[in-house]
Amino acid sequence: MERSWTPPPQPTAVSATPESVPRLRQTSVHLCPTGDLTYGRQDVLRDIQDIGQVPFSYLKDAILPPLPSKVDIDKIKSSLGASKQLTPTGRWAAFSVDPSAGTDKADVVFECLLEVFSAIIKEARESTNRTATLKMISSPSVAPQSGGGSPSRPDAYLLMVDAKKKSVSLRSSPNVTRDSWDDIAASFEFKKGESETDQRINDQNIIRNLHYVMRNDPCRRATFGITIENSNMRVWFTCRSMTLVSEPFNFVTNVEDTIYLFCCLAFAEDHELGWDTTIERVLYKKAIQYRITINGTVYQTVDIISDFGAEAMRGRGTRVFKAYSLADGEERRVVAVKDAWRYAGQRREDEILRDILADIKATGGDHAEIAARQHFLTVLNQDDVKIEGVMDDTQQLLRGKELPDPMSWYKVSLDAFQDPDSQKIHHKQHFRLVFDEIGQPVFALQSLCDVIRTLDGAMKGLWYMHTAGWIHRDISSANVLQYKDRGLIVDLEYAKRMTSGENDGGRKGTVDFMACEVESQEYHFLPSTPIPNCAFSPATPSIRQSRQAVLANPLHDLESVWWVLIWVLHNHMDAEARDPAPMQAAVYRNYFPRNRPEESGRLRAVCLLLCLNASVFPPTFFPAVMAADGMRECLLVSYGRAEMTLGPSGLDVSDLHLECSRTFTKMLKELYDYLKSSRDIRLLPLPAVRSNI
Repeated sequence: MERSWTPPPQPTAVSATPESVPRLRQTSVHLCPTGDLTYGRQDVLRDIQDIGQVPFSYLKDAILPPLPSKVDIDKIKSSLGASKQLTPTGRWAAFSVDPSAGTDKADVVFECLLEVFSAIIKEARESTNRTATLKMISSPSVAPQSGGGSPSRPDAYLLMVDAKKKSVSLRSSPNVTRDSWDDIAASFEFKKGESETDQRINDQNIIRNLHYVMRNDPCRRATFGITIENSNMRVWFTCRSMTLVSEPFNFVTNVEDTIYLFCCLAFAEDHELGWDTTIERVLYKKAIQYRITINGTVYQTVDIISDFGAEAMRGRGTRVFKAYSLADGEERRVVAVKDAWRYAGQRREDEILRDILADIKATGGDHAEIAARQHFLTVLNQDDVKIEGVMDDTQQLLRGKELPDPMSWYKVSLDAFQDPDSQKIHHKQHFRLVFDEIGQPVFALQSLCDVIRTLDGAMKGLWYMHTAGWIHRDISSANVLQYKDRGLIVDLEYAKRMTSGENDGGRKGTVDFMACEVESQEYHFLPSTPIPNCAFSPATPSIRQSRQAVLANPLHDLESVWWVLIWVLHNHMDAEARDPAPMQAAVYRNYFPRNRPEESGRLRAVCLLLCLNASVFPPTFFPAVMAADGMRECLLVSYGRAEMTLGPSGLDVSDLHLECSRTFTKMLKELYDYLKSSRDIRLLPLPAVRSNI
């Protein structure tokens, strides 16, 4: 038998590459959307932590839409002076004194900004003979209409003019006059003062606005925001790779930059303002849906399968729709359309799948390839998105310009833990895939039988991957699907050949389901590793560290399967019993420590070392808990035996991972047969976990 080896470890720790450091994004946890506005805002800030701060001149060169060719800033300024819009001292007449010096409330003071905007656009329109794309609205007491139910009320915003609107109305009444977030190109937040508190409140509000747009609107690739404290204006920009803010400038006296900003935004094309021109919002059967172009084929969506991946403002923005091709006519074959962003330089999932299946065929023959296909998605169409003929990536959103180096960083999160990756910007590329199968992720399943059968199917898929020399590196409750009566493995972007020799950093995947030693980059099962007596005592001995980088191997994929099962058992109760076990929610937070990201790998490793306590689960879960504990013991034995071989050549896990895989499959099969012959358990998400996350 061909032996599997992990790549040789390096003598020193591996530095993170663009996709190598996993982050527990608070907005991307399945249980995050609690409906509590305060929690939601805090989660967004925790995810961002640091924002790149750049000179306003950089925004002009790289980010803001190009200034229309016939716009002459000096000429507009001269005309505004002649029309008394500027005082003899060169400041805006509407702001004869700074906002902080006025006696009126902030909403009254900053209504004068509409006068400034209108005067600038009037002069620019006359010199360019162009119609503005945007108009400015000030309505701080009325929240714009939103499909996501956001109560956000920006102090002002730049809105698409009627002829360019992107929104569609669900109502036929002509009396509906509320503006829509779908048509807002930039939101404003104002404060008369300029204290740290004023700035912090503005920061939180504008980030919330930016996040809302990126989270809820599939038609956006990027969006803008503007904050003002007294006379200090800052311009914000966010896309799937970064959030940037300009250094402040005095908009009252620096009239040139104010004219430039309003003109470049007001006369911009849709794609320059962040809209995706390859997606059209439409009304379909009295619901908002989308028409998405992929390789020249237009797909009409009919429902959303998952938009969980779009929760994080700077994440992969993954959305999956049910859709059909408009070219199908009356047939309307329903498929799955995936819209997402991958790291620049990373291969597309369909390309990786093609290589996996080729290797399975090479090692196991045609029969193995045919059998393996039953546990992966079938790709029907694929493409890298192009906007106006240009590849859509976040580097292109900067017009190909490099970020300032060095760049100052602006902290927005008050968390004590500082993620070392929060001050890195990693570009991403926009792509789309069409799949034949429409599955349901494990986290959405409501039957324990379905969960076990689906995980068993995932084990079969992993068996084929592992025996062909591949590892997945991102098994999670979202990346294993139930399709008909089998389990499918999806999201192959992190999959790699074990013998590729690539040293791209060991940490990949979804933190809650990642193998503990991969997350913490410490070997936990080396000889003489102390096993603590108390699970969660502060005096718990440290896991023995190694100077060698911990790179993923097949056992780590199996551990991720175990963590998926543990997540299901801890996060659900028996729907017929209705009452969770007394300690279930508390123990869940020990196994999935969201509030201690810097220690998550070690804390979860301690849980892996300890026997499962059946008393913290509903009594009907007992057979599943025993199966999970048997899988845990198998993992520990396999890890211990593997790490006895740690040396210059890496870990020898070939026979061990195959033996462990057989044990997992046997236990899952026996558990499934037991549940089918006795009583299936209908799963109900644990309320205490959802409300106290």
